[in-house]
Amino acid sequence: MPDPTPNKPQQPKPAAKPASPRQSGEMGIDPVMAELVKSSAQATSKTCQQCKAFLQPNAVICTTCGYNLQTGKTMGTQVVREKAPKAAKSPSAASNFENPLTAETPWVFFIVYLVLGIAPGVLLMNESTEQFGYVAGGIFSLASLVLAIFMLVVAFRESMVQGLAIIVCWLLSCFILPAFYIIYYIFFKTEDPRIKGGYAGLVLGYLITLFLAWDKLAALRQ
Repeated sequence: MPDPTPNKPQQPKPAAKPASPRQSGEMGIDPVMAELVKSSAQATSKTCQQCKAFLQPNAVICTTCGYNLQTGKTMGTQVVREKAPKAAKSPSAASNFENPLTAETPWVFFIVYLVLGIAPGVLLMNESTEQFGYVAGGIFSLASLVLAIFMLVVAFRESMVQGLAIIVCWLLSCFILPAFYIIYYIFFKTEDPRIKGGYAGLVLGYLITLFLAWDKLAALRQ
């Protein structure tokens, strides 16, 4: 007899789950990873026969040990280190070193005119060097004239009126007031320290010469 129980419809089988990355890794190398490994630098490069360092495919010489792949010889290598750049000097320090006659070095003018002022007095003290003392006195007078001209140039740079005032005071220096104005300008009014340093050395050197060779200078006036 036929089975009175109706036939149940068959259920479809569930689809197979995709393998997890771990399972695929256990089964074999992932295709993407295999492609990456294949295209990596180590896979496509060759190694040095001497130091086993990785080289580019078209390399001829190993940059690590200097081995030449074509000739089989090792070239000498030398490591050259770049020197650290020296610290740049400040503009003021560089200018003072290159040119000692700048406005920042008035002591140079002081020493030069002090030596030129003392030299005649020292040489006139000895009879054997008396003639050189007169020559030194002429050099000192010429240097004093140069300093006076330099002062006039500085005065005109400050202002036209100041330069003309210095000229007038020179022409009337036989009077007391113009002479005092020149002294006032040199040591108090001008802003150039070279003039102050030069005239300070000049005056001090001249006074020392008067003290050392007063007799000789007094004889010249007679």
